Amino acid sequence: MKNARVVVVAALMAAAVGSVPAAERAPVDRSDIQIQTLDYQARFHTSFAGGPAVGVDGILLNESGDNHLLHRVLMDKARGLYYGYDIRIENAEGGFDVKIGPLGPEADRYFVESRWKELCPACPAPERVQAAQRFPAPRRVHAGDTLSVDLLEDARGGVVTDQVTVSAGLVPTSPETRPLRVFAPIDLDPKAVLIQLADPRLLADGQTAWDMGGNSVQGHVVWVDLPGHGRVFVTLAPLPQCALQKIGVVAGDTITFTLDGIKYEWISKGPIVTAGPVSPFNSVQSWNVWGFHDKDWRPFQGKYTQGAGETCPSPAKVS
Repeated sequence: MKNARVVVVAALMAAAVGSVPAAERAPVDRSDIQIQTLDYQARFHTSFAGGPAVGVDGILLNESGDNHLLHRVLMDKARGLYYGYDIRIENAEGGFDVKIGPLGPEADRYFVESRWKELCPACPAPERVQAAQRFPAPRRVHAGDTLSVDLLEDARGGVVTDQVTVSAGLVPTSPETRPLRVFAPIDLDPKAVLIQLADPRLLADGQTAWDMGGNSVQGHVVWVDLPGHGRVFVTLAPLPQCALQKIGVVAGDTITFTLDGIKYEWISKGPIVTAGPVSPFNSVQSWNVWGFHDKDWRPFQGKYTQGAGETCPSPAKVS
């Protein structure tokens, strides 16, 4: 098995700066995020050469009908600033073709008008950080490689850098069996159990709610858009930072819950929390699920999505 590589590329900088070794870059607060698709997985890790930059958040937006194009936005809510770029990841022979460019105007507008208000409701409209546009040339990377992209020079000193690690998608590209990924052992706690939905589908009162496009999600908190009814965040136990209510149950391959008088069934192609029955048994454990109903949510480009993470939005009144 070959070792993963780190590929350093210069990108969007306010001034020319030297490359800083990855080991010297402290992690930025709340900016890490991962996306999983059938074709690839990408993990984004932001660092700041001058030390920790507490209060910097990061999000990803998916292009409607194009899971290969991602809009990456970093924000400093305390100073009312944001910065973004686009990255396209395409499957290629021996790896992936990666192209980085300016943040698309529609994604920029959607972030300012919709997502910023959700993430920082009491804040005024944000100001985009202006930086000289100098993007790296498209390049091919291997699975497991990390692109280290210098984005811009922060006014407080140091370079803000995104490290993007690209790996194989959720569907094997060859008949070989993938090795089992085993997480470190921990004491059992409902808040520590991963919820996983493989190529799921969502039903509303027994009818398909929307085409989920083969995406899979895994995390301690999972969320899904509810067409015409916002979105819902689901977890297995109350979280102190979330305004959660008990809304349904998960058993086997299905999470069932009712919101706004509509019965939803979020169905996975495999067990969601615990294994299904194994002969000679015919029973399966069910678990309560807790939810946060974000009724005011509006999807980017009208495209419904699902996802996973560690928490839900800031506490809010749940009706």
